[in-house]
Amino acid sequence: MNPIDTFKKIDELKEIFKSARPDFQAMVNDLEKEMREQMIRSDLCQHPVIEKYTRGLIEVINGINARLLNDRDMTIDIRNQILDRRELYQGFVNVFVKSPQHLEQIIKKVEEILEANK
Repeated sequence: MNPIDTFKKIDELKEIFKSARPDFQAMVNDLEKEMREQMIRSDLCQHPVIEKYTRGLIEVINGINARLLNDRDMTIDIRNQILDRRELYQGFVNVFVKSPQHLEQIIKKVEEILEANK
């Protein structure tokens, strides 16, 4: 589905919930905010610099995983430092790599809420 269509559906939800409880109105506003953020992330993840950087981080993460599996002489402190570094890199990669999937989830959620409240 086109993001513009989703924003139109969000506007429909706003109209449906305009006299509803404040928590329902907040839910719709949160969906709209999340949709905007995910659209920005989706655009960013297609930028050549971000693509190159995330590919590089994925290679580093794979190297870390291999080292964790193969280096039996690693101390606990070193292992913990490496795990922390991997978690940091993975967090950054997840922001961009999972963004298109998350955008689809938001679109589906908007459609489900709209369908349930027609």
